[in-house]
Amino acid sequence: MDFSLHTEDPVLLWNQATLEAISNTNMGPTPTSRALGLVNTSMYDAWAAYDSVAIGTQLGNLQVDSEEITPENKSTAINYAAYTTLLDLFPTQEPAFTQILQQLGIDSTISSTNIAAGIGNLAAKTLLNNKYTDGSNQLNNYTDTTNYQPVNTWDKITDPNRWQPISIDNGNNIQKFLTPQWGDVTP
Repeated sequence: MDFSLHTEDPVLLWNQATLEAISNTNMGPTPTSRALGLVNTSMYDAWAAYDSVAIGTQLGNLQVDSEEITPENKSTAINYAAYTTLLDLFPTQEPAFTQILQQLGIDSTISSTNIAAGIGNLAAKTLLNNKYTDGSNQLNNYTDTTNYQPVNTWDKITDPNRWQPISIDNGNNIQKFLTPQWGDVTP
């Protein structure tokens, strides 16, 4: 990844890494919105464990002991949450994500769930496990689960209120509806 690591804010860093991964993998708009949501939710859940007021979306009132609430631990938890989530969403981008951790001086091999890194891992893994069944079909590369067939064809409109594929390259390449199952995805 060719962006600066000179930021105090791990959220900005990992959002930049997420956008880079999206660009590198040519992810479509609907999975892109989901990926951004999941990365930011996992980071929020990791951060929430270090805040006396915040309530995480997946881990509820999980709070670390007050002596564990340090800026470094908060940042570590956020880094691991983002890293673990991104590895799951973009496995082909693992070298880039690991490089970020290494440049931050963070060990990418920690899989514990009881220290700052572990809070991040737990936040990510809990969220991901809950989202595997959200209807997006992530585990099958977001392929259509509805068997959607358009009412309109590229050259004939049957119902003007319905989606119409367009022809690319003079009718030789016809658009396909992107993730028609998205209306059934649980937020």
